[in-house]
Amino acid sequence: MANYYPTPDVLTYGRAVSAAVGGKPFVVDTSRNGYGRPDGDTVNGAPSFCNPPGRALGVVPTTKTGEASVDAYLWIKRVGESDGVCRPVSPRPGSGGRTTPWRWCRSRRRGTLRP
Repeated sequence: MANYYPTPDVLTYGRAVSAAVGGKPFVVDTSRNGYGRPDGDTVNGAPSFCNPPGRALGVVPTTKTGEASVDAYLWIKRVGESDGVCRPVSPRPGSGGRTTPWRWCRSRRRGTLRP
């Protein structure tokens, strides 16, 4: 389970999917959901799911989730990796997929992250 949705929302969805497949456990990618999903379908003229500004790291990776159906919280998406070319700061095709500035990725607990 991944995206910018807050962890509680992802857990609700994950539990429903788990129940539908016989109670299988799942993992949650918290690598970019620290501030949740932006409001609306677009942000600054681009889709809200594609490199929205002002996002943050979520729950630190751990296998101690406190949730019976959740095996782990993980940072699966590399911090700063782009979702594609959809904003002025998005990478150009062939650039390896990294978004330009790492400095835009923030941790809710530690402030700005630097490479």
